[in-house]
Amino acid sequence: MKIANILLNYQKYISKIDLSDVVVSSKLNNKFIVKLIAIIEDNINDTRKSYLIKYKLEHIIVLAFLAILCGGCDDFVEIEAFCKTKYPFLNKLLSLTNGVPSHDTFRRVFMIIDCDAFNKITLIFLNKLLKRLRKVLKVDNNIKHIAVDGKVLRGSSRLNNTSKEIKHTQNLNVYDASEGIVLSTTPIDKKTNEIPVAKQVLSTLSLKNTVVSADALHTQKATVAIITSKGGDYVLGVKTNQSNFHTAIIDSFTQNKSKLKTKITDGTAHNNLEKRTFYIMNKKLVNDSQTKKWNNLKNIIIYEKECINKVTSLKTIEARYYISSLKDLDLIAEVIRAHWEIENNMIRFLDILFKEDSISIVNSKSITNFSILNKMCLTLLKYAKPLVHNNKYSLKTLRKSFTWGMEEELINILSYIDDYKLINLIKEEIEKEKRK
Repeated sequence: MKIANILLNYQKYISKIDLSDVVVSSKLNNKFIVKLIAIIEDNINDTRKSYLIKYKLEHIIVLAFLAILCGGCDDFVEIEAFCKTKYPFLNKLLSLTNGVPSHDTFRRVFMIIDCDAFNKITLIFLNKLLKRLRKVLKVDNNIKHIAVDGKVLRGSSRLNNTSKEIKHTQNLNVYDASEGIVLSTTPIDKKTNEIPVAKQVLSTLSLKNTVVSADALHTQKATVAIITSKGGDYVLGVKTNQSNFHTAIIDSFTQNKSKLKTKITDGTAHNNLEKRTFYIMNKKLVNDSQTKKWNNLKNIIIYEKECINKVTSLKTIEARYYISSLKDLDLIAEVIRAHWEIENNMIRFLDILFKEDSISIVNSKSITNFSILNKMCLTLLKYAKPLVHNNKYSLKTLRKSFTWGMEEELINILSYIDDYKLINLIKEEIEKEKRK
């Protein structure tokens, strides 16, 4: 793989390791909580009036994080109930001298926290927690891939205590497909759409040695100009929103299909046998003046997927079209396939495991911050899965196991991730593979 995925590599080597060699602590490592609190204190400004503060901001955030990770909580009322149920344990961790905050306190605090700052603390936290693991697993990872996609939070469209509908809250996610971590979650103003938000977010990122992928909505000349000006490459979908260009691509592909270089892969997905064919076509073959207006455009890619249902034998063929600044068809094909990780490995799990479409928080900033915590917990569960219970539980069952035995499960995940023996065992497996 040219774009090494840290999570895939991690799971690959963990599967070869005898985890009985890893020492699991018998008590919770409070350094974990101390680190998280320090990160919050350093990066989030508490804008509340000091004389009204009863609960520390960092305590409110840590309680919400633990309630989502270990309590399966989907709203602020559930977070309050969880904290009251687990008060003896949580009080040991945080010294909650004023008891448990009310659900209204959680809600008000989440409404005032800056989303960018909140996103930053989750990234810092995950980076610190997994720093040694990244260092070991970044093998030949000289190219980075980030995927851009929006997500509608469907439970956010009703005003409190009324049946009146309002526009859904929508967030733009920038997902590091190379490492399986969300880089940013940005609320989209109800008066606009994803396009200007994506431009703003991309303009703040370092994109050197990075490939950006996105669906056709973001295939905009200004967006491409931002990506290339930041030193990045792109693989972007083309649909009928670029009507003339889209038609010209189809016509050119039809005329030149038999002469084009291809890459073919196959596999099984959703009870279908799949044959995937990627065609690469030089932009000069497209008879349209638009090809000159896309910065650094080099190739058009046509992705044909043929599916045969294993039960009904029904055969379907679909084609998708992309523009790219890349020349390497193998790399382009990998990026196209990996782009769907943001849908399959993040958005789908957020809906299934964390029930994000059912969360009825209507304040845009509050639900965005809630979603950021969900993603942080999802990342931890993904890294925990190969380590606890011999990898025999699905993510759904693993999350439930955290609710059934919170303290024990929390100790397990933090002990494994913080254990130097585990890192050394992974190193040994990598060295064995290199010697083959």
